[in-house]
Amino acid sequence: MAREQADPVDETVEAARLLDFYGAMLTGRQREFMTLHYCEDMSFGEIGEAFSVSRQAVHDAVRHGLAAMREMDAQLGLLEDFSQRRERHIQRMQALELLREARESLDAQEWDHEALKRQMDKVIMLLADARDTDVTEA
Repeated sequence: MAREQADPVDETVEAARLLDFYGAMLTGRQREFMTLHYCEDMSFGEIGEAFSVSRQAVHDAVRHGLAAMREMDAQLGLLEDFSQRRERHIQRMQALELLREARESLDAQEWDHEALKRQMDKVIMLLADARDTDVTEA
């Protein structure tokens, strides 16, 4: 299956995330070459020179490592799971902040009932979205 030509920045971000989740599953050389290329921004030629191997050998190790991690993620889905959990966490933190703001306005006796209702509606919506995502994944 051929992949479309990816934006280099997008590929670098994807590779770094994949390395975080699946890097330990690669060979030592693949992991090292990929880390140097994607995280340390070294070229294939620079890595090859540092390890006394050809640029092509580095290229092959990086491409095979990236393909292996993409396949692992296609099977396990850890990146998507992490992204969804992170989004739910952000929603809960936003809801918590809204509750804190509402509490502070009550403490300051700034009794704008309509503003408090709007904040409570936002909290309910954020928590409902996070809950709905939890339920559909269970």
